[in-house]
Amino acid sequence: LQCRAKLDIIWIMDGSASISAPDWTSACNFVVNFTSACTMDPQDVEVGIVQFSSTARTEISLSSDKDSVINAAKHMIQMEQSTNQYVGFKEALKMIDMAGRTNTSGKVFIMVTDGNQNEGPDAKAAADASKAQGVDIFAIRVGSSVDRTRIDQWVSTPVDDHSFGVSG
Repeated sequence: LQCRAKLDIIWIMDGSASISAPDWTSACNFVVNFTSACTMDPQDVEVGIVQFSSTARTEISLSSDKDSVINAAKHMIQMEQSTNQYVGFKEALKMIDMAGRTNTSGKVFIMVTDGNQNEGPDAKAAADASKAQGVDIFAIRVGSSVDRTRIDQWVSTPVDDHSFGVSG
């Protein structure tokens, strides 16, 4: 896997209590491995990370500093509260609005979640608003109880090219 293009990529990580500790660790390691494969500089890939649970927080804003992004992914502390994907999407969109670059090949959100939203407004509204601003949304489904139908409503089309499952 090699990642090279002028892209803004934001990982939206489900840190809720429904994500088991082993799944959380695997998800964070996936972000580390993905980032390691990217050619990162202001003319190529920049990566940011948002974590959500009941609320959302920026773990690292869009950055071309590979070591800083990897360090952030390795040291994220899982929030372990309710699940509110809506605030995850909104925080990522705020990051694009504040730190996103112009003239990129694209803006990408990668949502890592089980899809079991139990708090906040319907995340589909925030996903649709993101797509309306030109963001391409992918999802990686994790956990033992995944709501694929809900997740597939959030991703870009074709769905089968944007929604992927992993098993631990």
